[in-house]
Amino acid sequence: MLTIRETGGFNYDLSVYPNFDNDNLPSAGINFVRFHLCTDSDSQLETFNNKFPLRNYGFAISESSDSGPTGDIAITYAANAVDGPYYSSAGVEQTNGSFEITKSTPFNTYVGEVLWSASQIVEGTFSVTLKNLADENDIIQITDGEFKMIPSM
Repeated sequence: MLTIRETGGFNYDLSVYPNFDNDNLPSAGINFVRFHLCTDSDSQLETFNNKFPLRNYGFAISESSDSGPTGDIAITYAANAVDGPYYSSAGVEQTNGSFEITKSTPFNTYVGEVLWSASQIVEGTFSVTLKNLADENDIIQITDGEFKMIPSM
């Protein structure tokens, strides 16, 4: 039986980073905060495809995998991957914010009948307010955002 824990957990952080030959381009990411709270990696692999159900998700108060609410989302953005400024949705009041997974499809790799790696094609929509980590008066609002990504183990 899985017991929900108050501390510890795993985040699934997916991001787009520029070519390492030119780090001065923007980067962005979606962090699935504390989406796994089991105690060992084997059970994480076995249950991975159940982690991204179709529904609306709340926004995380922090990106910590150590404590806090489970199953929330944090979105990050940097105008310049190296020098910033850096923006995050974590801890920002999301009055009109939303994050919804609208499609979630297993995309696993098997060797024979053994599950070798677990992946999931996840699609959805979002609206979010991001705050500059160095200047709380500098915000970015994204409306009608869409995503398609493949978290994997």
